[in-house]
Amino acid sequence: MQQTGPQAQNWLVLGATGKLGQPLVGELAHRHGSQSVVGAARHPPKITGLLGHFLEVDAEDGLRLAELLPRCHAVLHLCAHDRPRAQALIAAAAQVGHWPTLVVASSIAERRPQDWLLSEDQVTSPPQDGFGLTLREANDQLLAGWQGPLHIALLPQLFAAGDPRDRLAMWLAEADHGALGLPGTGQQHPALIDVLDASRLLADLAELPRGVGRVVLGHPQPQTAMAIAQAALAGSGQSQVPIALGGAGRALSGGDERLNLGKQQRLWPDYPWQPLLQQVRTAAATWQVARNQ
Repeated sequence: MQQTGPQAQNWLVLGATGKLGQPLVGELAHRHGSQSVVGAARHPPKITGLLGHFLEVDAEDGLRLAELLPRCHAVLHLCAHDRPRAQALIAAAAQVGHWPTLVVASSIAERRPQDWLLSEDQVTSPPQDGFGLTLREANDQLLAGWQGPLHIALLPQLFAAGDPRDRLAMWLAEADHGALGLPGTGQQHPALIDVLDASRLLADLAELPRGVGRVVLGHPQPQTAMAIAQAALAGSGQSQVPIALGGAGRALSGGDERLNLGKQQRLWPDYPWQPLLQQVRTAAATWQVARNQ
């Protein structure tokens, strides 16, 4: 890390080797220069091309975080998120007396499905599963204890166009076996967001010099799961494959719950969003090319 002291402009990405971390490191490097971006994770990068510096850091290691925070303008936390990691961040910042802008990539799963459309002051009931409760408790702890700018991004499902290991690509691959399975009845309204879009939005949040709270990042044009399946098959050139519907899903499992979020259109009104179906078609076509190489 090149800069030190309170004027440091380093951008620290915890969880830099993950699905969202890699494009986010690249986005920050493009905006601020690779020498100002520090990628950190428990394990070294497994692929080449990760921009900026890289450090092996455990997000629960408060002593290590205390060494890094004074040299950071912003911290983007993309690791597994729970109470111990929230406590480690708060303790490290309190120890050194420096509270950089903190952006946490969380999940919409911290809310019950029926609360996904509500503003934060309208959410009164806890989520129904252990994963959601863990996120909710960790985020509440950060909101209570972090003394600098804090943006908790509640993300829907992420997909990485062009990565054949991505869950969407694996789902598409089922078409090769004669059917494409859907959760629930196919009428639920999921929202997908490409990791490249998410990385740009998180980089935007990291540049906000003030503010504390949760931000919902959902696609402005969600579609039914059936429409997404049809678009994916059309994009992959396999539009005649039959679609098999599954049973009603459990809470947060992609059943009949409705996810219809468009708040980021108001937060970033000029952001160049593609329609969701076009995103899915593009992902399907990219997957098809990658599969055939």
